[in-house]
Amino acid sequence: MNDTEINKLTPSKPDLDGHNTRPHIDVEHIAELAALRLTEGEKEAFRRDMDSISEFIQALAELHTECSDTRQPPKLESFPPLRNDIPRSTLDRSDFLEGAPSVHDGYVSVPRVLSEGD
Repeated sequence: MNDTEINKLTPSKPDLDGHNTRPHIDVEHIAELAALRLTEGEKEAFRRDMDSISEFIQALAELHTECSDTRQPPKLESFPPLRNDIPRSTLDRSDFLEGAPSVHDGYVSVPRVLSEGD
């Protein structure tokens, strides 16, 4: 891909003040490169999807990460609290085995997937 083709994929799209905000996606050019025939509806959906992805990438680029120490795991306080482990009854073994396609000596029997030498 040469520079002209790359520029067709990602030229900047100026905002109302003339500042470049996010890349403009040339859907027709991408479809041509991928040898796709898209309907107008598919092109519009693709444009919306690409704009959404572009906005997400821009939001990631704006995150403050200068002081982040990637060697340290995140503190538990930054996560929602975990639920308590509370034991509860499960499916009865006999009910489970009753629904199994094949049972042998009280265990579910499945076809062999590996040969003896594996």
